Amino acid sequence: MANPIERLSIQRKLTLMMTLTSALAVTLACGAFLAYRVASFRRLMVRTLTTRERIVGTDAASALRSKNASAAGRVLAALAQDPDVVLAGIYRADGSLLASYARRGTAERPPPRPGSDGHRFARRRLRRTQGIFLGPARLGTIFIEEDLREMRRELWFFLAISAAILLAACAAAFTLAMRFQRLVSKPILELTAAVRSISSNGDYSIRAPKGGADELGQLAGCFNAMLERIQAADTQVRNSRRQLRDVIEFSPAVIFAKGTDGRFLFVNRNYETLLQVSRQEIVGRTSADVWPAEFAQAVSARDLLVLETGEPLTVEETVPPRGGGRTYLTVRFPLRDEAGNRYGVCGMALDITERKRAEAERQRALSLLQATLESTADGILVVDSAGRIASYNRKFARMWRIPRDILRSRDDARALSWVGEQLKEPSAFLSKVRELYARPEDESFDLLEFKDGRIFERFSKPQRLAGESVGRVWSFRDVTQQHRAEAEIRRLNADLERRVADRTAQLRAANAELESFSYSTSHDLRGPLRSIDGFSSIVLEDYGDKLDDSGRSLLGRIRQATHRMGDIIDDMLSLSRVARCEMRREEIDLSGMARSVAAELQRQEPGRKAVFSIQDGLVARGDPNLVRSVLENLLGNAWKYTSKKPQARIEFGLEAGDGQTTYFVRDNGAGFDPAYASQLFKPFARLHSSEEFPGTGIGLTIVSRIIARHGGRVWADARPGEGAVFRFTLESDPDQARRPS
Repeated sequence: MANPIERLSIQRKLTLMMTLTSALAVTLACGAFLAYRVASFRRLMVRTLTTRERIVGTDAASALRSKNASAAGRVLAALAQDPDVVLAGIYRADGSLLASYARRGTAERPPPRPGSDGHRFARRRLRRTQGIFLGPARLGTIFIEEDLREMRRELWFFLAISAAILLAACAAAFTLAMRFQRLVSKPILELTAAVRSISSNGDYSIRAPKGGADELGQLAGCFNAMLERIQAADTQVRNSRRQLRDVIEFSPAVIFAKGTDGRFLFVNRNYETLLQVSRQEIVGRTSADVWPAEFAQAVSARDLLVLETGEPLTVEETVPPRGGGRTYLTVRFPLRDEAGNRYGVCGMALDITERKRAEAERQRALSLLQATLESTADGILVVDSAGRIASYNRKFARMWRIPRDILRSRDDARALSWVGEQLKEPSAFLSKVRELYARPEDESFDLLEFKDGRIFERFSKPQRLAGESVGRVWSFRDVTQQHRAEAEIRRLNADLERRVADRTAQLRAANAELESFSYSTSHDLRGPLRSIDGFSSIVLEDYGDKLDDSGRSLLGRIRQATHRMGDIIDDMLSLSRVARCEMRREEIDLSGMARSVAAELQRQEPGRKAVFSIQDGLVARGDPNLVRSVLENLLGNAWKYTSKKPQARIEFGLEAGDGQTTYFVRDNGAGFDPAYASQLFKPFARLHSSEEFPGTGIGLTIVSRIIARHGGRVWADARPGEGAVFRFTLESDPDQARRPS
């Protein structure tokens, strides 16, 4: 059981100590003084009693000589004046009692024999025995016994005074202790409060107040210095723990720790993500609780191996589908305490799934690259930044006929020396190589001529990695046959150009002859036609009244045939000019040109009710005269084949689609059978009779020829009685046809 004083506060202990010390000092002082007083009082009483005995013995000497008991009794009776004397007796020389005295009210009597001389204190009384002498002769003995009441009164009075002094001293000591203990206890209490606060809150920034320069002040200073060192160490530990926690939590690896019993001690958030459960559901459980049995058994076996051997273990693990079915590179190592004892296993697993896939992909890419290099028709040589041979394909070795030992040595200088001996101009070849090595970012292309007549194309391109040149790739292609073929082609082209020039001259002469023939044919044919038409007209005018209706009808038909023949001749000449005339391309306002043609048609037949719808802003590049001929024929056809419609409608516009710009002319006229659409653009092909719709059948042929000369095409679509639409293009590039800004 603890001492109650130990449970007191230091303030009370200091107060009690100072008070008890003062009380003890006063008590010891008073006790010493009391002992001195008692001893002094006893000496005084012995001296007083001895004097009294001498006086009484002197008075009793005569009574002893005469052995007069009455006289001796009277001497003793004088002692009644002293209230402290209790008993007295005078004894003869033989020790017998001669006379005695007893204080009134006392039943005691002096002892029958006096005993030896001297004094003694007994039963709160002082006894004194002294001999009575007359000269050297002993006459007898006197015995006196006094009461010590006076001494007791003196002692009690002294004790009362001492008690008062002790109480006053204790009160003063307590008051002083209460004041002075603060000087001692306050720094200690403040230090205790600081320690208690630090112990409760773990806050090492608290400092104990430093008082004076005494031992307590020095203790507070040392304590604060110790706190500073502890705070620095604690801050470093906290920072280290926080850094370690951050490293563990934000590490890309999956991190875990297990005890020797196989239960999880902690996991990081990547482990939570891996299992898709919170760490509260993992910590405290075993691998068998969170993983499939087979995988958990394998994991536990690896953990046990690390604990038994104490050595790290690195393995690749394929996590079951619950963990994503991914591959991890896991490092396990034992956890040790300060004594070096193993108390668990820590593991770090890095997801290498993508790396494995990348490695497999890299291997496939290397295999594909190697197969590509070996299957290419070119010779490929790769050198590093130091000029050493890094790689090459078999085609390169065969093309340059370099010995295998040189290629295996990877020595580019030896290879260059071997190659240079085969070339017509080795110095130029080597100079180009040195130039490219000095300027690693440059590309190069040149031709190499061999002494044996072979010709190689050489192409060089830098190999870059992360934006820096790490080597160079050389590509060689044997173009000997190609150059021979090109030389033959050049020879053939020269011969062909000569032949073309000859044929062009012949064609120009033929065209000139054809043009002359066409002119003369036209002139020679028109003369008879004009004669037939003129004579027929004269017959009708002069002899019309003599002819019957049949004769007049025959003459009218002769005149129509001559007119038709004249139209055919004109159209044939027009078709001939389309094929021969020189084209000049310029920007054409198709919308304005179409409106001009439409206005001309309406002027020719002002009584026709027809509506022209011409799209604004249509522009194209072409020959204006030829394009106008296209619009005249297409719009003229639409005008002609809508003549039987009470309300004719003719449209001209643009359709954009499929990356091509198409112009169209649409009408609501007679139309035609679409089965015969391909016949429309042939010379003299007609799908309607001349009596129904006049014409020679040359117009659409002219349109087809003009469109073809402009690099376009023309086609038609129709339904009988529902009108027709003719579409055409002028340029193969759709940007050539646009709207004006």
